[in-house]
Amino acid sequence: MLINGGAVIALLAFVGAIESSDVGNTVKIDELVIPIFSFAFGVGCAAIAALLAYIVNWLDADITNSVKFTWEHPYVVDSKAAAWLGYIRIACHYLAFAAAVLAIVAFFRGIVTVTEAISTVGL
Repeated sequence: MLINGGAVIALLAFVGAIESSDVGNTVKIDELVIPIFSFAFGVGCAAIAALLAYIVNWLDADITNSVKFTWEHPYVVDSKAAAWLGYIRIACHYLAFAAAVLAIVAFFRGIVTVTEAISTVGL
């Protein structure tokens, strides 16, 4: 989240510096919209990954607290709630991993597109 957020801030500052300079009227800044969107999408994906990681930890606590301890074998009995909470936990875990991978992919896509945009703009 910090890398993508820093990239968005740096790119917006770069666009502001270009627009306020003497070259601002002659340079077409539209090429930098896709990189800004890529970095912003990465921030959103990282936020979703963080939220899903929190939900996974919360579900871990609920699953751990939903078991029943007995004096007979197997000594720990899972409740029915633990079973379906486990499925939700696994789904959230995979979604969090996918969102984190998407954030990384968005960062590298932003790097590629910003270099193409700067070379296209001719700065």
